[in-house]
Amino acid sequence: MKLLALTIYGENGARSLKPRRTRMIEIKNIAGDVIFTSEKETLKEALEEAVSQHTVLNGAFLNGAFLNRAVLDGAFLDGASLNGASLNRASLDGASLNGAFLNRAFLEGASLNRAVLNRASLNGAESIVSFGPVGKERRMGYAVDHGDKVMVQLGCWWGDAGCAVQRIQDVYAEGPMREAYIAGVLWAQQQIEVYRKVAK
Repeated sequence: MKLLALTIYGENGARSLKPRRTRMIEIKNIAGDVIFTSEKETLKEALEEAVSQHTVLNGAFLNGAFLNRAVLDGAFLDGASLNGASLNRASLDGASLNGAFLNRAFLEGASLNRAVLNRASLNGAESIVSFGPVGKERRMGYAVDHGDKVMVQLGCWWGDAGCAVQRIQDVYAEGPMREAYIAGVLWAQQQIEVYRKVAK
């Protein structure tokens, strides 16, 4: 909470100083530097405002943040620390999360269409499973629990597990690459289904 001095001019031109309390939310990076300031009521709203203004939030420190259903499409969050953050049903379509830390984050139903997660750390993250690296390109795949289905991201492609297997069969000729990708998708799907049973 910061105390600001508000200057008010009356009808007779007299000036008075009246203190006004304004709640400011500061988004800081891992080094502790302020990278965005907002007068929004919640961190979720402040982050959405920053993203809507195309603010670069690389390295943002957002551990444990409650960001369920946040709309963060196209966000610049490379190297951001989101350990333990709750991102259930958040929209991160096209977001850049290279090298981001998402350890033990909650991502049930999150949308990651065309999101970039190279070198992201997902240890213990719930409702998301990574698999790979696959082939000489060393590509990683990601599967996300969407409640009634498992969604899969492969590169810039996003779709459910069944469509992912069909896509792999359409794109890759028979051989080790195709088999590795399909095995990864099926394994990730199985891991999410096992987690669902345990979580009940």
